[in-house]
Amino acid sequence: QGDIGARDPLSTVVTTLNDVINANDGKISIREAIANTLSPSVDNLVSFDPSLAGGTILLDHGAISINRSMYIDASTASSITLDALGLSRVFSVNGPSRIDVSMSGMTITGGDTTGHGGGIYSHNTNLTLSDMSLIGNFAQQHTQLQALLRG
Repeated sequence: QGDIGARDPLSTVVTTLNDVINANDGKISIREAIANTLSPSVDNLVSFDPSLAGGTILLDHGAISINRSMYIDASTASSITLDALGLSRVFSVNGPSRIDVSMSGMTITGGDTTGHGGGIYSHNTNLTLSDMSLIGNFAQQHTQLQALLRG
């Protein structure tokens, strides 16, 4: 018997290293997984199929936007790298009100912006990073990670 108040997380598993949005290809990209998180709760979980271990996702469609609470966990597919190819930052995390976002098990690289946060820009977010590497990102105004919180 489980805890009556406990909820199972809404989970989406990334199954491709391609940076695509195509509902008809039978695969789920990280961009699709994040876009398809429906609940505004922290129970949204994006994980990675273990077959993707050691792979690199080349972000040729710009930064991945996150605007709701979620947990992105790449620990099941060790050594996942997200590379923005110097075209944009990797993640732009910006909630309409305070959101909780946790990320683990990824390398963030190749982010580049004239603004803040080359690898990850976080605004109005409680951002938690665990077992993450941010390397080779550039921002003209502030480093690889920029976190801003409103009162």
